[in-house]
Amino acid sequence: MRRTNETDAGSAPALDRGLALLDLLAGSFRKGASAAQLQDQLKVPRASLYRLLKPLCARRLVEQDPRSGLYRLGRRTLEVGYLAREAVPLVREVKPILREITQATHQMSELCVAVGRWELMMMDVWLAERTPAEVLARSGLLFQLNHLVAHGLVYLACDGERRVPEYLARMSDAEQRRQLGLSRTPPGDLAERCARVRDLGWTMVSQPHPDIARARVSVPVFDPHASSPRLAGALGVVFASTEYSPRLGAEWAGVLRTHARALERLL
Repeated sequence: MRRTNETDAGSAPALDRGLALLDLLAGSFRKGASAAQLQDQLKVPRASLYRLLKPLCARRLVEQDPRSGLYRLGRRTLEVGYLAREAVPLVREVKPILREITQATHQMSELCVAVGRWELMMMDVWLAERTPAEVLARSGLLFQLNHLVAHGLVYLACDGERRVPEYLARMSDAEQRRQLGLSRTPPGDLAERCARVRDLGWTMVSQPHPDIARARVSVPVFDPHASSPRLAGALGVVFASTEYSPRLGAEWAGVLRTHARALERLL
């Protein structure tokens, strides 16, 4: 009988390091990184780094700027990302639902998902005629998961029991707060606020902005295949906070919850 080695058991060090390199370029070094920076982060010899870069560059997953010499994600990743969107049921099924939400609320609608433990991405949006020009609305927009954003508050409240304790522990460190865009520690009643969000099934957060005060109503979309509460994403509407009233908030939340349940049935 053939003996199972490490690679057969599921360990592929070169593949792991290659994926780590792509993660670095997608995260910490989105504008490009030098070979020295990549070598320092990956903790590999220079020769090993170039052995990783050679096949990635050959497949256009990584490119090197001929002028600066910096490495960045290659154009092939755009194609892979586009094809991946079409393969994910949540993203594939959400567009007609966003259109219906916008028709019902006359506000911009959006689908947000977690792409890391503490990072969210706008996967798709549907603009309304009255969507303010100042509202950032595009698929692929990345932002930090924190309690000051409606989608972030929904994730903290509804995506598993350990989210809030982990978040509060993370926020005790000033550098971690800075990375998440926070200038101060979260409020002491955050756990209670999250419990209210779970009970209501939605939340509204207003965000001051130099040009326009905007707000979001957000509801959870649960993964129907998970054995314990786990979010597939968050549906929301975006609007000028001057238009908000408790009656409208509850009305829009009802529309969003109806469509969230419909989306869950399609997953």
